[in-house]
Amino acid sequence: MFLPLPNKLIRAILFFSFMLPSALSCSAGKDRKNLLPVALEEFNASIRWKQYRTAARFVAPEVSQKLVRRIRKTSKDLKFVEVELVDQTIAPDGKSAACLVQFAWYSDNDLTLRKGQELQEWRAVDKRWLLFRQLPPVDKKAPKSPFVE
Repeated sequence: MFLPLPNKLIRAILFFSFMLPSALSCSAGKDRKNLLPVALEEFNASIRWKQYRTAARFVAPEVSQKLVRRIRKTSKDLKFVEVELVDQTIAPDGKSAACLVQFAWYSDNDLTLRKGQELQEWRAVDKRWLLFRQLPPVDKKAPKSPFVE
């Protein structure tokens, strides 16, 4: 049986259903730093689970095709066990970031668990963070991820 809702309750529901999403999007746009962990997590999880189309959404358009093709080719025979954000440093202007990410993987041909790191260069473009480069870790002794040379 349908019971009519009081006018105040209806107005409150309508107000929050329209105003809350816009308030959240405005505050998120002002503070790009909060969006970086989300982009990092989604991009690297997409690589782990071989969801390359999803990963491509987080890559700068000018390098997307080449970078995603290289990731796809490299990870073809690999199974990723873990992806971990080791460190992130956001530039003082908030427009770029360097993020150290560690991958753990094995291949079907060699069941040895391997770990390697890469330095990901991210830049804030409009209201999003995009990956521009994957580089070897700064520590030359640290093992490299399979995606860097």
